[in-house]
Amino acid sequence: MKKSLFVALVLSLRLLSPDAVHACVCGTGGARQLSPEEFREVMVKEFEKASVIFTGEVVELDEFRATFRVEKLWKGDSDGSITLLTGAKDTGDGRYIHRSSCDFRYELGERLLVYAYGPAGKLMVHRCSRTRSVGSAEVDMRALDVIKPYEIKNPAAVGGHP
Repeated sequence: MKKSLFVALVLSLRLLSPDAVHACVCGTGGARQLSPEEFREVMVKEFEKASVIFTGEVVELDEFRATFRVEKLWKGDSDGSITLLTGAKDTGDGRYIHRSSCDFRYELGERLLVYAYGPAGKLMVHRCSRTRSVGSAEVDMRALDVIKPYEIKNPAAVGGHP
């Protein structure tokens, strides 16, 4: 009886909490090693999905935005810097919350290979994206360097330069 009452209480609190944070689950499909052809296909799909792909250093950071000094741009447009939203929401009382555990967490000074999504001014990174530290992104960066325009379904959407 006590257990069912506890479960009912937890469920009712969950339903009343619109800003509840959920655990981030990334669909990796297992840890199987991809063949070179499969990896290339994954990279082309990720290139097509992302709005902007670049390497850069976080030079400004607050609760709501991370601004990068762009080092190399594979896709999208930049005037030398790109600002991404962190996913935080202002609660209106001087506090803020992250609505999702899938929001990417940035650190000032870190250098990342970034796959960002969304319209200009509202770009965001999902924790399950291929975004990672530059030091562990060498394979991705080499693959991005050799993706050819004919592999992309919408070459007109590709800005920047390799």
